[in-house]
Amino acid sequence: MSLIEAGSGRIELDVRGAAGSPNARVRLFDWAREGEYHVVFGVEAADAGVQARIETVEVTVWDRLDDFFDGLAQDFRGWDGERVWTRR
Repeated sequence: MSLIEAGSGRIELDVRGAAGSPNARVRLFDWAREGEYHVVFGVEAADAGVQARIETVEVTVWDRLDDFFDGLAQDFRGWDGERVWTRR
């Protein structure tokens, strides 16, 4: 994982796969603070020739995105099925 300053005040978070999947990558980019509790950013994910991109994700402190990422981290070896985060 790396936090990169991509330009004048532009920050990116880049998470790359481990040895078992070195091409896997999730990148959060174009961060913008829309208010004290509201952040907007883009997400890009890629692995083994597949790429997905969402230009705008809006998150507030009340959306509990941390719970979703905590679950992914706890099950880092994988899981069955699909995991989806939605705003509450």
